[in-house]
Amino acid sequence: AALTSLVAAVYISLLGALYEGIPKLETVPTLVALLASLPSAVDLIRFVRTNHDRPEIVFRAKLYAIKWHSTLGFALAASLALPRLVL
Repeated sequence: AALTSLVAAVYISLLGALYEGIPKLETVPTLVALLASLPSAVDLIRFVRTNHDRPEIVFRAKLYAIKWHSTLGFALAASLALPRLVL
């Protein structure tokens, strides 16, 4: 439950930033970036929920976390850079 809350907090804070401070031009690409990274977040949560009681396996969750972090970071960077490159 703590991991789910943490992942949800990341998405909620990014959506709050979209609502409050990111210029309208970058809103759609950033929403696409959030949606693109969502499957990685779901994979991480499912893996930890399934294996939370098996320490010999759950240590691999860091690989899922790295995948999610990389996907989210790359997608957000691309979403912020793309409008500037196109215009």
